[in-house]
Amino acid sequence: MAPEFDPHLVRTAFWQFDQLPGRFGLQRCQDLIASPDITVVTRATVVHLQARHDEGSIAQVSIADPGGFRATVSARKFVLAAGGLENARLLLASNDVNPRGLGNKHDLVGRYFMEHPHARGGRVHTTTPWRLLRLYSLKHRAGGLPVAPCFRPGESLQRRAGILNTSFALACRPHPGKQRSIALRAYQLAKHRLEPTRGNRWLWQRARHAARSLSGLTDPLRPWLLARSGRSGLYMVVRAEQAPNPHSRVYLSGECDALGVPRLVLDWRLSDIDKRSVRIAMQAFDSELRRLGLGYLTPEPWLDDPDIPWQFDSSISNHPVSGYHHMGTTRMADHPTRGVVDGDGRVFGLSNLYVAGSSIFATSGWANPTLTLAALSLRLGTHLRRDAKPLKVPVISAATTIQQPDTTAAVP
Repeated sequence: MAPEFDPHLVRTAFWQFDQLPGRFGLQRCQDLIASPDITVVTRATVVHLQARHDEGSIAQVSIADPGGFRATVSARKFVLAAGGLENARLLLASNDVNPRGLGNKHDLVGRYFMEHPHARGGRVHTTTPWRLLRLYSLKHRAGGLPVAPCFRPGESLQRRAGILNTSFALACRPHPGKQRSIALRAYQLAKHRLEPTRGNRWLWQRARHAARSLSGLTDPLRPWLLARSGRSGLYMVVRAEQAPNPHSRVYLSGECDALGVPRLVLDWRLSDIDKRSVRIAMQAFDSELRRLGLGYLTPEPWLDDPDIPWQFDSSISNHPVSGYHHMGTTRMADHPTRGVVDGDGRVFGLSNLYVAGSSIFATSGWANPTLTLAALSLRLGTHLRRDAKPLKVPVISAATTIQQPDTTAAVP
């Protein structure tokens, strides 16, 4: 039976996992390729969004590849869907009509960059490690799908203390300053250093599947033995919500890539509330462990050190810095002085340019952004479909202008 945590202080939540590997990989793109209404252009990087001189709309986009291919794409409407970093980069770099970039009249493009920063929150000392590991460190089945439990501060605590909705999960991890196992380090090396070819991605997916299968067969015995041996301990792995911060931003550097587009500089800044939310969440979890007779938690020293705004830990997670969730650089708002796009995802001041993806998030929340950005994208698709006209699919050839007068062009 699971402990009855006070829901006003600590709530149990669950991550749900998709069983289909490579959902967004090449093998899942056949519906796009087969559609008579869609033309997919590969190896054609968008390098510029060309605004009309009155700055009221986009006339065309320029595409290129390193081999020298150049072309333009014309359309009635354009959707910029290049990710939380590249959306802002393209808007800022398309600055021939307005030196500040497109949609940047109020200097908001690239600002409010948010992530889900990871950290080690505290160590759990308990006389019942097996029970806690079995309940909270394993995936369980719910409705036939695997789910993994985690914790977050209760809504009452959030309102009373003025904190964010940060999540934290129980895991067996090496003690601070200690490296993870050789196998895990090799896995990370393969994940981040291998060229992203089809063969290498297949190899990494197989290694990932093998690692998960091994964990399913050996856990919670493996982490329990590691904790008993003293080589590791039970720690809270923090996956935090980050508050919107206008000083956390991306901007263009003086260096260009191979296609002549200025590279980005990331100035990622965390706020006091981000750290304070973790500290209060750890204190609440400690008080609940003590109340329930399960043990106690010692918060990590960095949480009380005013000179450390945040402390990343390479041994705490497969993603030790963050969730790779780039959010907020073209935020949605109800007025152009507060954001870059309106409630329909349209860039303020441009009648035919829309943005899709997590860059339009006004806040980051505590959970992965994929379902939310997919929902917003479907909502945008419904909005664009209202006045859609019959499609005229172009014939594309190198060094030509691609005319799509009656379509919406997606900029990937």
